[in-house]
Amino acid sequence: MLIVARYWRTKDRRYINDEECRHILQGLSDLGRQSALWMAGRIVVDRSAWETFGKSFFASTWPQEVVFQTGETTEGIIRLAHELPNLFRKIIQAVRDYLTPIEHPDVVPYSLREKMTDNLSLI
Repeated sequence: MLIVARYWRTKDRRYINDEECRHILQGLSDLGRQSALWMAGRIVVDRSAWETFGKSFFASTWPQEVVFQTGETTEGIIRLAHELPNLFRKIIQAVRDYLTPIEHPDVVPYSLREKMTDNLSLI
């Protein structure tokens, strides 16, 4: 619900702002942040909202401290980008500072291989 409320702020300023949302995300467990990332991905993909929500979410809302960037969140970000092949390059460029090593990196590139061969160098 946190990320939905942050998304609603794009239309109604009474909802939670970037700083409030980021503070809450910082207080969550890694699993909680993964769930929030999943919801942000659903909004971006289902509502075609990369330009109107996703880009600003990662620039201003997502915790920027290294301690909050994990292999699991990296996988979530890459899955989000994978679901929008026409925006893959833009998304990866926008979030590249949040990407960290993945524990089992062979799994992610393998799933991207068929659709994204041009863009694998960005991972």
